[in-house]
Amino acid sequence: MVDFAPEQLEECILRLMAPDTQVIKEAEGLLKQYLSSPASVIGMMTQLQGSSRPEVRQYAALLMHLKISSHWDHFDAATRTNLAQALLQRVVEEPVAVANGAQALLQRVVEEPVAVVQLGIARIIAAVAAEIMPEGQWPELFALITSCAGNAASAPARYLSMLLLNKLNEAIGGQLIEQFQNVKGFYLAGLKDAEMKVRVEAMRASCGIAQYLDESEATDKKTATEFQTLVEPMIEILKACMASQNEQEACDFMESFTSLSEISFPLLTKAMPTLVHLLLQIFMAPDIEPSTRAAANACLNSLVENKPKVISKSGLAPTIFNAMIQAVAADNHSASGVFFSILQEEKDDDEEEHMTQMAQRTLDYMALSLSPKTLKPIVLQCAHQVVGSSNPSMQKAGVLALGVVSEGLSEFLSENLASVLPLIYTAAASTHHNVREAACFSLGQFAEYLQPEIQTHYVDIIPVALALLDDPTPDVKATSCYVLEVFTESMEPDEIEPFLNGLVEKLVGLVQTQKPGIQKLAISALGSVSVGAKTKFEPYFAGVCDLLQPFLAITDKKYLQLRATAIECLGYLVVALGADKFGHHIQVVMPYVFQTMQFNDDELNDMCMGFIINASNIFKKAFLPYADTCVQAILPMLTPDNGVEICRDNDQALEAFEDDDEIDATEHYFKVHTATTEMLTRAVQCIEALATNLGGGFDRFVPDILVAMSLMVETIHESVRAVVPEACAALVVTSFYATTPAAQDGDVKVWTQGQLLELHPRTKLLLDKLMGPPLGDVEAGQIQSVFQELLHDSDPAVVDGTLRALTTLTTELGAVVLAPYFDVIGKFSETTLELNNPDDEDGGHGDDDDDDEDDGDKSTVVDLLTELFGAMAKAFGPTLLPLWQPLFPQFMAYLQVGVHADKDRAAILGSFGEVLPELQAAGAQYVAEVVPALFKGAASADSSLQRNSAFSLGAIVRMSGPALAPQYLQLLQALAPLFNAKDEAVVDNACSAVASLISTAPDAVPLDQVLPVFLKALPLKADFTETENVYGALFKLLEMQHPVASQHMGDIVSIFAQSLGGDSDVDEDVQGKIVACFKWLVASFPDQMHAIVGALDGQQQATLQKVL
Repeated sequence: MVDFAPEQLEECILRLMAPDTQVIKEAEGLLKQYLSSPASVIGMMTQLQGSSRPEVRQYAALLMHLKISSHWDHFDAATRTNLAQALLQRVVEEPVAVANGAQALLQRVVEEPVAVVQLGIARIIAAVAAEIMPEGQWPELFALITSCAGNAASAPARYLSMLLLNKLNEAIGGQLIEQFQNVKGFYLAGLKDAEMKVRVEAMRASCGIAQYLDESEATDKKTATEFQTLVEPMIEILKACMASQNEQEACDFMESFTSLSEISFPLLTKAMPTLVHLLLQIFMAPDIEPSTRAAANACLNSLVENKPKVISKSGLAPTIFNAMIQAVAADNHSASGVFFSILQEEKDDDEEEHMTQMAQRTLDYMALSLSPKTLKPIVLQCAHQVVGSSNPSMQKAGVLALGVVSEGLSEFLSENLASVLPLIYTAAASTHHNVREAACFSLGQFAEYLQPEIQTHYVDIIPVALALLDDPTPDVKATSCYVLEVFTESMEPDEIEPFLNGLVEKLVGLVQTQKPGIQKLAISALGSVSVGAKTKFEPYFAGVCDLLQPFLAITDKKYLQLRATAIECLGYLVVALGADKFGHHIQVVMPYVFQTMQFNDDELNDMCMGFIINASNIFKKAFLPYADTCVQAILPMLTPDNGVEICRDNDQALEAFEDDDEIDATEHYFKVHTATTEMLTRAVQCIEALATNLGGGFDRFVPDILVAMSLMVETIHESVRAVVPEACAALVVTSFYATTPAAQDGDVKVWTQGQLLELHPRTKLLLDKLMGPPLGDVEAGQIQSVFQELLHDSDPAVVDGTLRALTTLTTELGAVVLAPYFDVIGKFSETTLELNNPDDEDGGHGDDDDDDEDDGDKSTVVDLLTELFGAMAKAFGPTLLPLWQPLFPQFMAYLQVGVHADKDRAAILGSFGEVLPELQAAGAQYVAEVVPALFKGAASADSSLQRNSAFSLGAIVRMSGPALAPQYLQLLQALAPLFNAKDEAVVDNACSAVASLISTAPDAVPLDQVLPVFLKALPLKADFTETENVYGALFKLLEMQHPVASQHMGDIVSIFAQSLGGDSDVDEDVQGKIVACFKWLVASFPDQMHAIVGALDGQQQATLQKVL
């Protein structure tokens, strides 16, 4: 065991700062051994007391803080007491004895002249406090803080009191918040101190303690109210920092306000107008550092995102919106920053964001966070006044704003496209290039977010974008490429065909003549055009392949993005043309794909894996020859810490001394590389695609991939964790297919409802490991638990992915997947359905009672949970009852109006139609309670509630048989208004429900009143899963030769003709039954059919003649 005398330890620490790497490594090795002993704490204390070298004292403080918590339990009671007392003992002249080392720490923190060392000692005090304060010891510490805080003559002493409170937050913040009444005076006095340094530290300390407010603690609600008295002084400090041009401190404070905004308590409500106006003033100030402007923007965005109701109720939304308009108008940077960046030949990685980009982000936050009710009048005013302004700068800002808010206000803008688009067209024809660029950008945003309504305007939009490809300004060319890229991929071949030649000609021209930035965008647009055109792109295929060939061979790192973009475009061509037409080109392209991945660049890998996904989706099992190389390229990427960098502010020197369990003892943060996150997400999706498309042939790779994949549950990347469960599910299904080939074709159902499928031992082992409970440390090379681990993840998107994966597995493998885990699913369901318990809504401290915004995260989880129950009901049948029965009251309670989001409640209502019929006779017991709830859902104003209520009513009618006939009139009254709904899916589900009534008990249906309404709504227009049920009812009436059906034979035949047309979405099997039925009608009633067909329009006649 290494040991040091005090002078030897000082010398060893000094060697850490030597200019010789070998000397540093030797010193690190010795100190690492020394620090493993509890005696090292006393040794470091000696250096803090006795060393005259500030750098040694600083290192000693850092190392002591790192190790004191892990060694604390090794000290006996007497030593602990001595250490604690030593922290508080006031030493006047000589250093205290080694036994009293910790006591000297407090003396050192008072006397230490070097700020960074004083900070280190304060952190040690906090670490010791974390060990002994819970036991009620160390009252002397607060006596010192009180003494320092009240020392009117010494600003350093007052600063020290705030420093200690700030560092204590990190260690015992939960206890400090309980003592808020006792310490509030310290914070308030510190915030109003005459010395700026004290005010700054008081701000940090008071913001730090707010993080420990707990919604579940009733006393914390009162504490939160009292905390509001600290906010105005904080704002005054921020003003003072800006007035004295102390912008770095101002940035820190704005970050503190950002943290406060993320706390659910209404800490900032009263001060919101003052704070927002100050942030806007800072943001718009002409002569400030870019980082200060960015900090003000980030804080403002956080307020909008986290406190949208306060922003709305305070009347601040118009002020913020108009300020952002002014910021964009005053800025001369590109309206579409991303394209401007692409066009730059030389990029500065440290280049700051400009005002237009920051203002766009704020507008986006407003559109996504504030209620449409708040924003609609503001956007209307923008459309009428700003967009139509004679000032081109204001016109640019207004047009750009409409594009930015299109995601958040998609429904509103979709409904008003007829009035908005002419304004954009006018802007696109402006003589000012920045206005034209803004118009292009907005058209692209509309194409992305206003689907499907925007597609109906393609006749006007495509010519506008095509014309702008000839614009002399590169920014406009680039942005028009973006418009065409996002717009054409959603078009139908017949829609794009009239423009196809012009599109290809102009985009190819840009690829041949422009600089790399525009070449890249034009190649991407060509890919999207091919996806929209599909097989109509075939005449251009060979020419485009020749065009892209030189780009595939690029090796200059400066232009590798062009190489990857060409590969990505070829992936789109695979999708457009299919495996047969793309043919041998796959053999040409794949070597370039693998060579490009060897450059080991995240963005290039992302694009290459996009090609692999598209190619495997199209080529299916024919892609198997490339699987080995794909796995070899992708597997090394799948490491949990890929793309995560541990960064330290003040503890960079400690990495060599940290043990794995001590990283939290150092001040550090994780830097996540966005490009790597996106690449990892794509890598997991690529594995899923390969497993799904290659089937059992991919099975030999499954074990190794699952080992790597299961480790990814530990990654910090939420988006990666979110896709891991579905990839794991696909790999299990692949293993299943390899041992059960009959299941792979989908024609053979290999499991029986209620029976546990006997899996191959290998597949069962994989499933058990992935499904089982987390086991803590797992040996290297072994598969870890995935599904139970991620089902309880803190990120809703990860939970979503897990629920989808469990649904997939249950659908493919049946009851065997979840039979052992009813308790897990039951507890998870209980927790999920209790998340928004009405008694807990807003915790009693919400910003206001006007709940305009839904909780989108919970909505998705509830929706996917009900889908899982639907799949489980099909797999388990009546054996699901032990899980379903105790949860049913919670499902019903969740339907309470005004408590949960409409789409959540709609999911619950829809689940009744999925689950109850599968319970068979046991499902009947729930009908009496469920049907009234479905009536309420059908009568609501929300289309999702209407649709799912109609669906479940139809399912319950079918499962109940004639027993429900006495309630048919009541059912019809509930369904009748839905036939006038704007949402076509609502009408289709209402049709299906009525069809169920007709098929089950036609004599109980007043067909003379019902059938005309029913036929008028046909054929189905949106939900084609209902076709068999709907047409089955018509077949039954015709087979019965029901007189009412005979009276409407012309309408029925017309519906048949429309359903058999070339553009019909009716299932082929159902079309076959329609053909058989029509032929029977012609054979049975030739004269009547001749007259009816003759009265139809020419297209319908031709369709029926073709059938005959």
